[in-house]
Amino acid sequence: MTEPEPFLHMTRGDRGVAQHLRDSLKVLMQRTDDPEFKRLVSRVVDGGESLRDVYDTAAFTRVLGPLVGSFVEQLRGLDDETVRLLQQQGEAHLRDVGRQHRPQPQPPADDDDNYPYGGPILTSAW
Repeated sequence: MTEPEPFLHMTRGDRGVAQHLRDSLKVLMQRTDDPEFKRLVSRVVDGGESLRDVYDTAAFTRVLGPLVGSFVEQLRGLDDETVRLLQQQGEAHLRDVGRQHRPQPQPPADDDDNYPYGGPILTSAW
């Protein structure tokens, strides 16, 4: 899976949020029939364009406007307890995604100066 690098600058280095943003854009791209939106999002996901450069385009407004409006209406219909539970679920999801996309620690270099038996292995002092 591709790392969320192009989005890290927008998420203050939070890999979980960056990956979630990337995944969300990919879902939107797959579920629309708008070719201009698909092209823009594809360039953003691939790192060729910044989301900041394309978010206010006609294609983004055309596709996302109705979705955001529908979401806001649904959110207004929820009680406070349901909103709190959804918030907790979302935060847990972002933590999980962040753990999955945390950079893996690199093993130490294979340096025979750190040979466990008293110094470098390649020496004439044997």
